[in-house]
Amino acid sequence: MSHHTYSAEYVAAVRKPDAREFLLDVGLPSDHVLFTAPPKSSTSPEEVDGRRVLPIGTGDPETDDAYVVDTDTGEVLYLNRIDMSLSHVSASPRQFDDLLRVFESETTAVADDPEDVADRIRLQIENIDPTALDEDPGFWGDVLFDVANGDYTDDD
Repeated sequence: MSHHTYSAEYVAAVRKPDAREFLLDVGLPSDHVLFTAPPKSSTSPEEVDGRRVLPIGTGDPETDDAYVVDTDTGEVLYLNRIDMSLSHVSASPRQFDDLLRVFESETTAVADDPEDVADRIRLQIENIDPTALDEDPGFWGDVLFDVANGDYTDDD
């Protein structure tokens, strides 16, 4: 999985050093079923629901929704542009990258019952970033529901 790194100028607004450095040095997947970097258009941080956020990628290519990083906390959030709501995705870009790797690994592994795949992903999410499952249903709750229903498998 190739990664897109962000320019120092682009991530300069991210105050959390480890989050900024991860985006600068390692980056996030250029193309993943759940995430694509860079964002559709490189923009500056914006104010959403009282938080200053920087777009770092997109999810659904059909929408203008975005993955963003909170410039103060380094938290990764999903921004629904229709209602301008934010959903927690991960505590940091590093953990988000780890979660995307787990998701890809589990959903592309040997065919298995989709509910078992969702259970394995949930366990790994809990180990990598317990905050990722704090919201109910939340971002990962919705993804796990889709996995359990077979949306990310080749099963008919």
